[in-house]
Amino acid sequence: MTISLGFNVYFNAFTSDSSKSHFSGTREELAIQVQDNWHKRTPGNTVGSVIVPVSTEGQYTPVVKLKNNQTVFGTMGARQYIPGDEPAVSSHHVERGKSPALFSSVIVYSREALIGDHKSSVDRWEKSDKKKPAPLLSDTVSTIEDWEIVMLKNSLTEDEPQHPVSLARNILGLAGGSPTRATLEELARSVFYWATHAMAAHQ
Repeated sequence: MTISLGFNVYFNAFTSDSSKSHFSGTREELAIQVQDNWHKRTPGNTVGSVIVPVSTEGQYTPVVKLKNNQTVFGTMGARQYIPGDEPAVSSHHVERGKSPALFSSVIVYSREALIGDHKSSVDRWEKSDKKKPAPLLSDTVSTIEDWEIVMLKNSLTEDEPQHPVSLARNILGLAGGSPTRATLEELARSVFYWATHAMAAHQ
């Protein structure tokens, strides 16, 4: 089965010199893996998204397990690639490079889900002071394909919780967030996990 698949502009943030996961291979190689493993997909946290497992070869994660008395730091700011993003404290960083991922998957959104995100962005803009330009559909939907690869999910553990700030953005419908199903237990797991893990400082 071949699916109509493209890359969302958000995926541009997942580079080797970023504080995010990255793949050392090509986009074409990653897209082939998604196509080959499409039958293994599972529902994502966001309505209209799926999680597709891929090979860990060439995959890297910035997540590290914190040691006792280890110093961490954070940065306050908005994500420049998300129109209307609210500033927040980013994940704590540690002075340590990325690690080879032990588990790797790709988050893929349907075109309908991305269009829904755009409509939510427009609704927020309508309720704002409108000092910023109105969101464009191209800010959220990047191709004409039925599905778009949005992000990598590389980790050191099989079931790594979403970061609580990201989870909160989704639950509250903030800029850059998507409607999300989350239980109180899932939120608690997220908070505790990220209290003992951090993101490696990017170069």
